[in-house]
Amino acid sequence: MLFCFAACNQRKNNTNTIKSIPDINSYKNDSIVYSNQLLYQDSLKLQEPIGNKITVYRSNQELQSIICNYDWSEYGKPMDVKSIGKTTYEDVNFDNKKDLVVYLGAFGNQGVQYYQCYLWNDKKQKFLISPSFQQIANPTINNDTRCIYSFSRTSANEYEHIKYEFRNGIFVQTASLVERKEKNGFSYIEKRENDKTVVKTSSLKDIDKEWKQYIIILNSATLL
Repeated sequence: MLFCFAACNQRKNNTNTIKSIPDINSYKNDSIVYSNQLLYQDSLKLQEPIGNKITVYRSNQELQSIICNYDWSEYGKPMDVKSIGKTTYEDVNFDNKKDLVVYLGAFGNQGVQYYQCYLWNDKKQKFLISPSFQQIANPTINNDTRCIYSFSRTSANEYEHIKYEFRNGIFVQTASLVERKEKNGFSYIEKRENDKTVVKTSSLKDIDKEWKQYIIILNSATLL
């Protein structure tokens, strides 16, 4: 079990500060803690943060320092600037090793959330960046299927779900489902990778059972 300690820097005399690292010995069976410091281009922090510095400690010794730089060129600036940089421990590639996940913010009119991910590498004994994870919109971890599911609203009457699996070091799309509101109900378009088939139907019974826990989202949503 890994324990994650995150401390964002606070305003104090216009200088960057980090809360002290707790005594790791007080946490049984825990081996890693980290501090998280937001980085600003100006000392007064009048602008949005440009990144954050994550320092990982093991047995009270610094193990690794990571600089996560923010790049708003692709999506524009997030709508929730005050929330970006939050960091958690999550096993996102299902190898029973906790990884670092950094919140990048919610973007666009639909507030699509994106994250940066650093996967733990046993051989190198450090966290390595996983660029493919950052492309997953609104990711949800499913430990039962050992997959990551993406969810986004593509239009006023359409939602898209995408299934990702971790293969050969990257997250790849392996299936998708589109829900669409029609005049007489709902239609569903499902793409299955294994048999390369596309299912187009208005009946839920034709949809693969793994998607059925997700399709209630559109049915219960208020469409604009």
